[in-house]
Amino acid sequence: MADKSIYERQHPTRQRLSSGIALGRIAAVDIDRRTCTVKTFFGADGLNDLSLDNVQWVNMDSNAEGDEFSIIPRPGSMGLVFFVEGEAFIFGSFNAYRGDKGAVTGKEVVKRLVQGDKSMSTRSGNYAVVRANGSIELFSNDTLKRVLFPTDSRILDICQNYNLRAGGGYTNWEVDDILQTTIFTEEFRRDLARTVIMVEEKGQVDATTVFRQSIGPGLPGVVGVPAPSYEYSVDITGKTVLKIGPPGAATITQTISPDGSVEIDALSDITVKSKTGNLTADLIAGDITAKTSLGNIGVESTNGNISAKTTAGNISVESTAGNIKAVATAGDMELEGSGGKLKLGKGKVGLGGPAAEIVDQIIQLLTHLDTLLTAMQSETHLGNLGYGSGPPLNVSSYLSVQASVASVKTLLETIKGGV
Repeated sequence: MADKSIYERQHPTRQRLSSGIALGRIAAVDIDRRTCTVKTFFGADGLNDLSLDNVQWVNMDSNAEGDEFSIIPRPGSMGLVFFVEGEAFIFGSFNAYRGDKGAVTGKEVVKRLVQGDKSMSTRSGNYAVVRANGSIELFSNDTLKRVLFPTDSRILDICQNYNLRAGGGYTNWEVDDILQTTIFTEEFRRDLARTVIMVEEKGQVDATTVFRQSIGPGLPGVVGVPAPSYEYSVDITGKTVLKIGPPGAATITQTISPDGSVEIDALSDITVKSKTGNLTADLIAGDITAKTSLGNIGVESTNGNISAKTTAGNISVESTAGNIKAVATAGDMELEGSGGKLKLGKGKVGLGGPAAEIVDQIIQLLTHLDTLLTAMQSETHLGNLGYGSGPPLNVSSYLSVQASVASVKTLLETIKGGV
C-alpha cells in the first residue's frame, strides 16, 4: 500500500476514517461558526488520539434557511464522534462512569427526577423541567422561578422585579435593594397615542404615600401622568386626598383625615341631593357652620324634612355679605330654643313659648283695644261745675282707628298658627 497517497481513497488512513465511531472530548468551541475542536479516544484503530478541527456538532433540527434547534456545547464535554467519508461529527454528550455512583458528578442541579421527566440545566444552577406528572418548572434561582400545575390550572410565579409591556399599557414590580422598598406601577391606555392614561402606584409611592391613582394626558417618553385631571391618594396613616379638575389645576379637593375630619375645597358649586330619603347633619359634640363670604345659603325641602342636630354644641349659620334662606315648599318649618318656638307652615305663623304665643297675644290685645275704642266713643265726663259732658266730638277718629285695628286683627287671625 506504500504506492497509495493519503489523498487517495485506497490509502489505509483514508479508509480507517471513512466510517467508524470513537469517543471524543471537546477542546474548543467556535460558536459563530458552529464548530469545535475534538480530541478522540477509545475507538477503533486509526480513530484514537486524533485532534480534529472544524467538527460540527449535530443539532436536533437545522436548515440552511435559518431553522435551528441547537445546544451549544462547552469545552470538556464528551460525546460520540463518528465519521462519514472522513468528515467528523460529534453527537450527544455523557459523563464518565463512576462506579456505584453511575454517570453522575454530584453537581447536577435537578436532583428530584422520576422516569419520564425531561430536564435541561446549566452550570449556573438554572433549569427547565417538563415533568411526567404534567407540571412544568422554569428555575433561575430561589427568588426567580415559574411553576405550572396542571391539577388546578395554576401558575406560580416567584420574583423580585417584574415587567410587562403591552399595547394597552404596562405593569412593573420594582424593588430597591438598598432601601428595601417596593413599588407596583400599572399604566392603562385609552389609545395607543396615550391621549388619556390611568396610572396606579402602590407601595413606596413617596415618603408617606402608599397608593396613588392618576388620570390625565400622557406625554411621549414621560412616565406617569405629569398633569392629572383626577388624582386619588392614600398615605400610611389612612389619610385620603381626592383632586379633580382641568389637567394640573384641581378645582375641587376632598381630604379625609384619620381624626375623622373631612374637608372639601371647591372652586364651584357643591350640591347634596336626595331624591326619596332624608338628609341629616348630626353632630354629637361641636359646631356646625354654614358660611358664605359673597353669596347665598339656601336650605330647601320640596316635600320632606331638613334636620340639623347637635347634642352638645352650637349650630351656626352665618353670611358676611349675603342672604340666608330656608324654604319648605309643602311642609312646616320650626325653630325651638330652650322652650321658645317659631313655627311656619301652610301660611301660618306661630311664635312663643310654654306660657304664651305672641300672635295670639297680639290678637287678644287688639280685641281689648277694640273694646276700649267702643267704650271711648260713648263715654261722658263730669265737668268743673258738676255737669256731665256729652260723647266725644271726634268719634269718627275712634271709628277709623277701630276699623284699622279690626283689619289688622283679621289678618293676624288668618296667619295664627300656634306653637
